[in-house]
Formats: sequence, structure tokens, C-alpha cells
Amino acid sequence: MPIWYARAFVVFFGLLALQCAQAHAVDWKRYENPRFGTGIMVPSGFVAEMPSVNGDGASFLSFDGRARIAVYASRAPLVVAVDFDGYREWLSAEVDIAISYRAHGRGWFVISGRKGKDITYIKVVAGCADRSVAHHVRISYPADEKQKYDPIVSRVARSLHHAGEAACHQQ
Repeated sequence: MPIWYARAFVVFFGLLALQCAQAHAVDWKRYENPRFGTGIMVPSGFVAEMPSVNGDGASFLSFDGRARIAVYASRAPLVVAVDFDGYREWLSAEVDIAISYRAHGRGWFVISGRKGKDITYIKVVAGCADRSVAHHVRISYPADEKQKYDPIVSRVARSLHHAGEAACHQQ
């Protein structure tokens, strides 16, 4: 193996390890919405904004005011579409970003893209047996800080969860 391959390998994995270390070095706190049971892990560098009036979620703003995490749930899937797949298509058309990435599986989807100088990442997970509730996390941050925020976005997105059927019958 040429020496430059080895050096490139070391540099690549060194940067990857540094990103992971940065995400793990931050203190994290759990947020869970009492109305729908939607929850995420929030990095300590974010402070809670005013809670939503209807109790469907919360927003967190970075200390410098340049990044925001919103977590919420809604009964929108069956209000605006016939099923959860239709909700994915509806949200993709309604979202205010130039979509550059999409992924989906059974009961979840991700949409990501840019709006101006910001990157927005949206993950939605279906809740309830009939998928009538959608649990969302929306993270917006400056594109020029992508390397800093990628590991944070990854951890927040992986932490998105819901309380299960218990919250499905609440209004």
C-alpha cells in the first residue's frame, strides 16, 4: 500500500473520531413532551424557548442563536393525507427547503436540504398503531458549520422516540 493511502486513512479516521468525540463531549439532557410522549436528547449548548401553546412540543436555540432544534408531534398524517406515506409526500411538497436528501423506511422518513445559508434536517416517526400521530424533529443550523453539527444532528435524530400507544388516545 502506498504511504499516501496510509496517511489519508489516518487523517480520515482521525477526523471522524474527532467529530464523534465532539458529540459525546457535550452534556445531553432528555426532553419529553407530556402530551404525545415525543422525546429527544438535547445538547447542553441549547436552551429551551417558550413552549408551544397547545402543548405539542418545544424548541431549543443554540447559545449563539444560529441553530435551532424543534421537537413536536401532531395528528396531521390523517388530516392532510390518507396514510403515513401520503403524509411524507405532502410534507416534502410543503417544506420550505431545497431538498437534497430523502430517506424512508417503514414508519419513518427523513428530509434534508438548504434554505439560504442554513441546512435543515427533518426526521418524522409514525406513532400509534394506525400511524395517526407523527413525531417530528427539525434541526436547522448554518451550512458553514456542517462539520460541527453533523454528529449532533445524528445523535438527536437517533434519539427521537415516542411513548407508544399510551399517548395515542390523548387529545
